[in-house]
Amino acid sequence: MTFDTHKFYKHLKASKMPDSWADSITVGFSEAQGAMQVASKKDLSVELVLPVIQQLKSLETNVVRRIAYIALFQIVSLTVFRFLLSR
Repeated sequence: MTFDTHKFYKHLKASKMPDSWADSITVGFSEAQGAMQVASKKDLSVELVLPVIQQLKSLETNVVRRIAYIALFQIVSLTVFRFLLSR
């Protein structure tokens, strides 16, 4: 994104701002805008999203595994409980 310093300076001058102030503010905005780091589409795509997707898949696998263990534990517990009641 480009910053038109001359146009910005003209706007400041049109509002009756002194030359030295308009110049200082224009330079400050220009430097601040140059220091900004804007994320590109590439930054937001594969490099950032893929690791997150991989972590979510790993978490999903762990959750499914724990649910399976809980279900198995409940089946075994109920079987043992019924066995003990039938004695």
